[in-house]
Amino acid sequence: MIHDLDETIKQILVKKGKLNPSDVDIAFDQPTGEWTSSLNRPTINLYLYDIRENTQLRPPVVSQIDREEGRARKTYPPKRIDLSYLITVWARNPEDEHQLLWRTLHTLMQTRKLMPSDSVGVVKNQLYDMPVKVALPSDAVRNMPDLWGVMENQLKPSINLLITVALDIELAIEAPLVFTPIFRIGQGDPPNRAFLSRDVTIYHIGGRVLVKDVPIGAGANVTLLNRGDSVQTDAEGRFIFASLQPGEYDIEIAVEGRQPKRHTITVPAKNYDLSL
Repeated sequence: MIHDLDETIKQILVKKGKLNPSDVDIAFDQPTGEWTSSLNRPTINLYLYDIRENTQLRPPVVSQIDREEGRARKTYPPKRIDLSYLITVWARNPEDEHQLLWRTLHTLMQTRKLMPSDSVGVVKNQLYDMPVKVALPSDAVRNMPDLWGVMENQLKPSINLLITVALDIELAIEAPLVFTPIFRIGQGDPPNRAFLSRDVTIYHIGGRVLVKDVPIGAGANVTLLNRGDSVQTDAEGRFIFASLQPGEYDIEIAVEGRQPKRHTITVPAKNYDLSL
């Protein structure tokens, strides 16, 4: 859910803000000193720093009992959750930072709410429109210098972005979590020591097959051409490949009634979603 909300915000900045992704990066990492030292071009960072229930939007009815054919079923209304992002801009020159920060502010100020129909992935399934608040005081962080001190970075001008989403506690979660597990194996040197020499890093990767930013669902064939391994997507359009060493891999997606499409991915990467 949060990953798809991130992608929805990113598309708003790119499309409404008329940003060129080849010139400006949009990241959701924690802006630590180590992270900022690795940047090589202008970057807009949206750091999700707080998640809490919006009690003002809590419904007055705690639960509802539905009776049918001699059976009773208790249901609970969705919780309303506030997600708070800290937005900063990183560039070589303060002039570039300020110009890009102002454009970001102007773009988000035009967005009073997110519509599920205009969103990405599972955010399309939201039961309500999602209110958006920009550049308002935050109750989550009252001392901003302390936050930057924890991240071991210098204080930066920032924009607070708050988006309220619905969490349907009745919704069953059946799809597996997709992460990038990392395994390092090798021979101990010297024996019986934890230090590994000549070690090899192995990755398990997972992503989704998307059609116009919507998961394709079950049944798409995803083939890792370098090894000949083939898997099918689940109901959420997800796929998983195991035991990959770092490098580039060619992947082919085949769906009945469509021309196969090939992608080249790099392992490791932040995202392995593929567009059909």
